[in-house]
Amino acid sequence: MFIDKWDKMPEKKRTGQENRLRKAARRFYKMKKKPPYLSTVFMYHINKFIIKKFVGEGAYPYEYWKEMGYFHRRPF
Repeated sequence: MFIDKWDKMPEKKRTGQENRLRKAARRFYKMKKKPPYLSTVFMYHINKFIIKKFVGEGAYPYEYWKEMGYFHRRPF
């Protein structure tokens, strides 16, 4: 249809599409700003404790968390 001809689209249709896109972008931005669920935070801290205390250095999960910096800062 008008996929590659944005400037040839009728003004009324283009305005409608821009409004829909703006509305969807606003919804997406609001979703990104939400804080994580309490259960997610709780599971992060439990896993952090288990990996530090029981898995130990040299194991793949420990090295991955260390490389990603999850021991010093939260991933969310």
